[in-house]
Amino acid sequence: MSRMDELCAAVRASKEWLPGFSRREYPRVFAKYRETYGPRFAAAVRECDGDLVKLEQLANAFLDGMEAGWKAERFWNRSAARADQRHMLIVFLSPMLMEERDPMCSRLAGMLRQCWAERWPKDAYQLTTYEVIQNGFRNAIFGIDLAGKHLDPEKDRK
Repeated sequence: MSRMDELCAAVRASKEWLPGFSRREYPRVFAKYRETYGPRFAAAVRECDGDLVKLEQLANAFLDGMEAGWKAERFWNRSAARADQRHMLIVFLSPMLMEERDPMCSRLAGMLRQCWAERWPKDAYQLTTYEVIQNGFRNAIFGIDLAGKHLDPEKDRK
C-alpha cells in the first residue's frame, strides 16, 4: 500500500467511522480516528519541510486519490461514495488536522478545503474544529429539542 493510499484510507473507510458520528459516540470515535490517522498525516506534513508548494502538492495528490477512489466505484455508487468521503473530510479529517500540534497540519486542512473548492465549487465546505462540531449536536428526543426546555414548570411558563 502506497503512502497516499494510507492517507486516503482516512476518508475511504467512511463505513467504519461515520456510524459513530453521533452526540454520544463522536468523542470516543474521534479520539480513535485521531490516534489511527494523526501520526500518518503528521509524518506526511513533516516531509514537506514547511514548503507551502509541497504542502499544496500533498493536498492535490490527496484529492486526486479520493477522486480515483470514486471513479473505481460502480457508477451508481459514485455519488454516495463522494458524499460519504466529503462528510469524513469535514467531520473527521479536517478537525483532526486542526487539532495537531504542528501548525502545518492546520494549513493542510485549509489547503484541502481550498483545493476542493477550486475543483468542485458547487460542493465547497467550511472548516470547523472538533469542539464546534461536538457542541453542535442537538439534545433531542423524537425531534423535540430539549436544550431550551428547563423541565421546571415555573421557568417553562415564560
